[in-house]
Amino acid sequence: EYPGIKIKLVQSNINGIMDGYLYYSSPFSAVFTHLKIDERLNPYYGEGFLSGSYSTNLGTAQNFAYSKEIVNGISSITGVMSNPTYGLMSGVLNEKEQERNWLINIERLDVGLPYGVELSLKVNAPDTVSPGQTVNYSIELINDSLKEAEKVSVIAIAPPYVDFVSASGDYKFYNIANWIGDKYEPIPFVRWDFENVSPKNTIKLNFQGKIRIGGPGPHEMLECSVHLIPVEKAEDIFPIYDPEGAHD
Repeated sequence: EYPGIKIKLVQSNINGIMDGYLYYSSPFSAVFTHLKIDERLNPYYGEGFLSGSYSTNLGTAQNFAYSKEIVNGISSITGVMSNPTYGLMSGVLNEKEQERNWLINIERLDVGLPYGVELSLKVNAPDTVSPGQTVNYSIELINDSLKEAEKVSVIAIAPPYVDFVSASGDYKFYNIANWIGDKYEPIPFVRWDFENVSPKNTIKLNFQGKIRIGGPGPHEMLECSVHLIPVEKAEDIFPIYDPEGAHD
């Protein structure tokens, strides 16, 4: 709607201290990008967006915010901060000085409510593989909440054409029957059970698999999938575990 508009882009690093309830007191560093309209004749002059990436003792977080210049070089900011410091954010960005100043306030949306459990999974796998290669799949079980999680199972399902080699921790291995066409190609399932996952904690897991010779074709996707379910559900799904060997 406004071709040829003048905009201002600022990207900067800022270091500071968070002061907050319980776990939230921590040093932090931030890299933010601020984009605003810098054309005085435009009806949206001084307005823009701010996105930031924050590193704290709790982990990393992202923010997405709207900005509006209130006086020359000073903008008010309103938006949302992601986990692990999730909440509504507001603040002031001062770009008038050579050393930019950034003051923010984060208001958690669940203040006053009973703590809930916030569990998530991250998976890393190789981008490319070759037949006969042994590859590593790494998994992170993350509890972002202030409440302990109880009795949860992590289930990793290996891609087709992969044979189980080993895994970390106290795991259970199941070789689930599977056919591709008329060829028997079992799929390994790896299961970890946890009595509890403490607040603000990350548990790292991994398993290794070997790509079968004569298995996948060129450019075939070999994606590992990971699921988080209650232990009682895992007991219903899987057969009684035999530590002497895998289940077919």
